[in-house]
Amino acid sequence: MKRKTVKRFIIILAAGMLVTSSTGCGTKVSATDAEVPIQEETVIVAQEDADTESDDQTIMETETVGEAENERVYVEHEYFFAVEKDSIDWTASTEKIDMDALIPGGSSLELHNSLDVYTPEGIMVGYTKPNVALDIFNYNDDWYCFEFANDNDFHYLLIKQEDVKNDTGVETKLITQEDVISYLEEYFSNAENGYELLDAPEPDMDFVELSISQTDWDYLDNLTESTIGGDDDRLLRAYAKFYIEGMESKYNDRDIWVRVYYKDLKTRK
Repeated sequence: MKRKTVKRFIIILAAGMLVTSSTGCGTKVSATDAEVPIQEETVIVAQEDADTESDDQTIMETETVGEAENERVYVEHEYFFAVEKDSIDWTASTEKIDMDALIPGGSSLELHNSLDVYTPEGIMVGYTKPNVALDIFNYNDDWYCFEFANDNDFHYLLIKQEDVKNDTGVETKLITQEDVISYLEEYFSNAENGYELLDAPEPDMDFVELSISQTDWDYLDNLTESTIGGDDDRLLRAYAKFYIEGMESKYNDRDIWVRVYYKDLKTRK
C-alpha cells in the first residue's frame, strides 16, 4: 500500500504539471480543450492500479535478482562444487591450516552427504557431492586434506573432521605420546605376569627407546607382542621392574618416542 500511495501522488502531480505547463505556454483553453485533461486524468487513474501492480512485480523481480547477485555461484568439479577461484576473498581467512604439520593419510572416506570444503587458508569455498569416496592425502585431529591432482583450480581441499564424524561416524585420531605411555604402563603394571611399574627410574636401570607412528593404531595394539620390540621383546619380558618415560621426537613430529627403563631379571621357575 505504501508503494501505491507514492505512485499515485507522483502520477497526479505529473498530470497537474502537464496542465500548468500547457497554460503557461499561452495555449488557449476552451471548453473543448478542458475536456482533454479530464479524459487524460480519467485514463491515468484507471491505468494506475494496473501499472502499480506491474511495477510491484518488477520490483520483486529486481529484489530477487539483487539477492541472487549476492549469493555465491558454484561451479561443478568432479567431486565437489566450488566458487570460481578468482572470486574468492582471500582476506576472509579465519584459520589457516599448517599443511606441514599434517600426517600422511593412506585410507579413504565414503561420504554420505555434501560437506563443506575449505582451502588451506581456511576459507570455505564449496561443498562435496553426496555419496563420494575420497582418498585421504593427509590429516590431523581437526582436518582431512584431499588432493585433486587433475583440478587446475583446487589442488588441495580440506574437510573438518567434526563434519565427517557427524556424517559417517568415522573419526580418525592421531596417536599421542600419552596413549603410548598409558598403554605400556598398563602392560608393565601387571603383577600377575611378574611386572612392577616404578614411579621413577632407578640409577642402575638400563633402557631401550621405542618409536611409533602417530597413525599406526594397529601397531600400538600389538606393541608389546612385536616391537618391544623385535630383538628387545624377549629382553623386556625377562625383567621385572619398569619405568616408562616420554621423549622428544628424534627426527620429525610424526613419530612418538618413549624410553622404557628396566632392571631385575625375573626368577626362573
